[in-house]
Amino acid sequence: IGVFGLAPCSFNIAKRERFSTDEIMAISDKDTTFNERCLYDKLQFEVLREQPELEFFASDLKENSCMLLHGTKRKFTVSLRNKSLGCTANYLEITHLTNVEKFLKDDYWRKMHPDDLYEIESQLRWLQLECIKFLNQPQEVKPNEIVTFEVEIDASCVPFQFSGFDLIVEYGMRDKEDEDTVYTKKLRLPFEVTLKKSIEIPHMDIVPLTENFSPEMYTVGWIRHLMSKIERNNESIHDYALLLLDMRNSWINGLSIKLEYDDFITEQHTIEPEHTTRLIVPVKKIPPEADFANKPIPKLVQGRQFIQSGLSQERISGMQESFWCRETMIGMLKCQWFLNSDVNVNGFVDFRQFLNKIDARTLTILYSGREPYQLKLSINKHEASVGDIISLCASVRAIDPINDNPVPLTFMFF
Repeated sequence: IGVFGLAPCSFNIAKRERFSTDEIMAISDKDTTFNERCLYDKLQFEVLREQPELEFFASDLKENSCMLLHGTKRKFTVSLRNKSLGCTANYLEITHLTNVEKFLKDDYWRKMHPDDLYEIESQLRWLQLECIKFLNQPQEVKPNEIVTFEVEIDASCVPFQFSGFDLIVEYGMRDKEDEDTVYTKKLRLPFEVTLKKSIEIPHMDIVPLTENFSPEMYTVGWIRHLMSKIERNNESIHDYALLLLDMRNSWINGLSIKLEYDDFITEQHTIEPEHTTRLIVPVKKIPPEADFANKPIPKLVQGRQFIQSGLSQERISGMQESFWCRETMIGMLKCQWFLNSDVNVNGFVDFRQFLNKIDARTLTILYSGREPYQLKLSINKHEASVGDIISLCASVRAIDPINDNPVPLTFMFF
């Protein structure tokens, strides 16, 4: 039974019919636990003393709503008032619940593959720990007092379906005589957020490298960086590939971007509104020693009992290779953008939302441990006049001689 919104309490049911007063006295003399199990004709309860009552007082946001560019942060203040004239709210716990978490099913994880599950749970963990932060939180609210604290919204990694959150304040009065027990109430404040897109990546591609660049092309930034790195580390051009990223400015003002991958940093590029530019990034191939095929996909939530997925070991190994190659790329890619009209407005690009799963072709180019053969290409000259004949030579060596399946080769000319 529960009253006044309190949590229900258990009342044991009598195991016998109602007795007369004489029978009750006779039984209670023999059985001292009889009255403890069930009391007739009366109900014992405790009347709580006056409790604090918090209410929402004000915030910086008009109608508790704001607009936010994807990749940026925003701070605002919230004020609460204790309407009680004699009770201090000395127990305060402030949490939040986003709309993404609110509409997620409890058993969302049951039929998901490990790579998809990691994706959604890493997103949920970020929403819970990083998306909404409460700064200078009050420890108590005295009678008739107004307290103010800051709320920071971080939209650098929020999903595009993010549209708001509930600010939840659980509060109560802790009694000095019994500090371990407190009766709490909840105050829920809804906030709406309109998310606007900034820098997007509509397309990504990986192409292999087969031939060194001529010294005349060293004026190009990424070529100069790549060739100097190859010479410095005594490497081959075949150890690298090119990552092609199409960066689109979806905002109404011009944006400047700077992209990083490992130790490569591009020059600052300006993208006009509703325009797209392609950036070329040299990427070193992942060596076979990484052994991604035997590296399990991590589980962010422990203690669940999964039903057998039904996937073959070959598919599981391929899934793990694709997953770890993607995680390696996401971990190295960084991009910051600035608003041209106001450098104080800046943000970051969340590549996790734009880089889809690595397909078989990309995986073969990017991950050396995936290749069932070694391929070397050579060309007799890099310039051709009208009517000239160019000779190409492809040398293929099978790494796994047991695999006698035909190997398709696609030659690309730039």
